[in-house]
Amino acid sequence: MFIGSSFWWGPPYPYYYPYYYPYPYTVYAPAPVIVEQPVYTQQPAAAPEGYWYYCESSKAYYPSVPMCAEAWIKVPPRSE
Repeated sequence: MFIGSSFWWGPPYPYYYPYYYPYPYTVYAPAPVIVEQPVYTQQPAAAPEGYWYYCESSKAYYPSVPMCAEAWIKVPPRSE
């Protein structure tokens, strides 16, 4: 026996909505970064900037001779 109206209002309580999974997405790894190693080149040795000091009376250069009786002769350095 059926008592009630013939009009249907929807599903009976409790009604749970179906769970929708999130849209699948692909995780991409970042592109590899290629770093070139620096190239080191050796610079040619620069000529010495200082002067050599020659003592004519002792026939030697400073610092081999710490003192000279006359004035020191300033000799420009030579590159080899």
